[in-house]
Amino acid sequence: MEAAPPASRPAGAALLPAALLLSGFASLVYQVVWVRRFAVTIGTANAAVTLVLALFLGGLGLGAALAGRSGGRLGAARLARRFALLEIGAAAFALLLPLYLDAALPLLRALYSPGAAPLAAGLVAAVFLLPAATLMGATLPTLTALDRRTRRRAESRTAAWLYAANTLGALVGSVAAARWLVPEWGLAASTGFAAGANLIAAGSVFGWAWSRSFGRVGPVGAAPESAAPAAAGSPTTGGGGGAWP
Repeated sequence: MEAAPPASRPAGAALLPAALLLSGFASLVYQVVWVRRFAVTIGTANAAVTLVLALFLGGLGLGAALAGRSGGRLGAARLARRFALLEIGAAAFALLLPLYLDAALPLLRALYSPGAAPLAAGLVAAVFLLPAATLMGATLPTLTALDRRTRRRAESRTAAWLYAANTLGALVGSVAAARWLVPEWGLAASTGFAAGANLIAAGSVFGWAWSRSFGRVGPVGAAPESAAPAAAGSPTTGGGGGAWP
């Protein structure tokens, strides 16, 4: 398959890091908001910080492991679609959190006791936070694989630039949420603002990948010859098994 047209290279070089910057921004805004919401539900801020941080980081690691395992076997179109679905899913989880907590309150009240309350709070938090953070953790390896598919860059160089953009977005998101968004706008509006960043990232990457399917010889979803399935357990595939998701 022919390499991407020269005109598409600058767009991809700027768009993918920008999408990950928005994704990282939204993720850390959510984290700040979730600490505030779970502090009200659990009753103590210190416990909420510990619980949210532990589950958030665990979900990020799980998502990165799952997405990294299968990303090398997917074509560009499927990677772009995966990224869009991950961003939409993360936004949906964040927007639905107030409804989830309202539904979980009767359970927390029923189990309220010195011994059972922490366990119930941890269970309620884990059911929500682990899936949501897993979606967020899968975004970086997904776009790293997409960038290698479309621009043929070395893995280390690709990962460095995209990781830097994602980290910068997370830094800006955490500071903006704590210093401006939550104090000035409140929890609901801050969540909506971050969800908008998710949707912009999803739409821009998916639209860019879809537009690349025109004006080139091969379809954008086709994997390059160099990315043909490798033996099980190789660095390219990370072992056997089907694609995730």
